[in-house]
Amino acid sequence: MYVDILAGQGFRYVVLPMLKPVSVTALVLNAVAVWNDFFTPLLYLSGSAQQTMPVAIAAP
Repeated sequence: MYVDILAGQGFRYVVLPMLKPVSVTALVLNAVAVWNDFFTPLLYLSGSAQQTMPVAIAAP
């Protein structure tokens, strides 16, 4: 008699596949936020006295 076929593996076979789209969305949104944190100050702040720390570190 099989009461629960996924006895201890339900998390791996049910929950983890459902988390894939959420994880990818969070990864993409985080990447866009990090990119904007660098790119926007690089566009608008031209002087070296006005640069943010990430832009100043990455600048040659």
